[in-house]
Amino acid sequence: MAMAFARVEDEEGKGGVALIDTVEEIKRLTDVGAMTRFLHECIAYQRCIDAELETLLSHRHELEKKRSGLDKSSEVLEIVIADSDQMLLSVSSTCDLADHVSGKVRELDLAQSRVQSTLTRIDAIVERGNCIDGAKQVLESEDYEAAAKYVETFLNLDAKYNDSIVTGNDDILRSLCGEDGIVYAIWELQEQCDSRGSIILKKYTDYRRLAGLASEINSQNDNLISVVGAQEGPDPRQIEIYLE
Repeated sequence: MAMAFARVEDEEGKGGVALIDTVEEIKRLTDVGAMTRFLHECIAYQRCIDAELETLLSHRHELEKKRSGLDKSSEVLEIVIADSDQMLLSVSSTCDLADHVSGKVRELDLAQSRVQSTLTRIDAIVERGNCIDGAKQVLESEDYEAAAKYVETFLNLDAKYNDSIVTGNDDILRSLCGEDGIVYAIWELQEQCDSRGSIILKKYTDYRRLAGLASEINSQNDNLISVVGAQEGPDPRQIEIYLE
């Protein structure tokens, strides 16, 4: 099928060329002048297309340059993304390590405080033992004033740590045996006394040996007052009442 071009007007009044695809329309172009005019119009339209094409091609270098810049930017962005992922992993690992170290530090602080408290209690126990031994020695030499000071020190230590010991024991019993922990402990102690009474009584007697010291101090109290002229330290009678 033969084809030709015909000039048409668009809505804005601009000229253009439309494709003629029917033999009848081609046959209508029998006038040489019309054919020549149509040929010139086709040539003019072709030149217009060539000008537009040249205009588009003139921007090719700039577009290629921008596209090359975008390619480079995409490569840089890929590197940045990879570095960001690596940094994220590193930061996450560091955070986990910091949390672990912080937990260990808290555990160490708690353990250190408990060790310090235990050492303080051990020192108090040793000091109480020294008070008992010192009181026995000074009583043998009849230095009742020094014995009274030893007893006073012993009572101060006992009063200082007695409440905390009772509270700690109560917490331990409740954690191990529940709310009835104290009753359960008393029941167990009663069973132990029934089965091992002699051993427990002996240990209890050894523990209460300070009562004997208090009795000796009490028996010499009047002599101490008459010699010193004024009572210094705690009243041995009060010590005996406390021990009972």
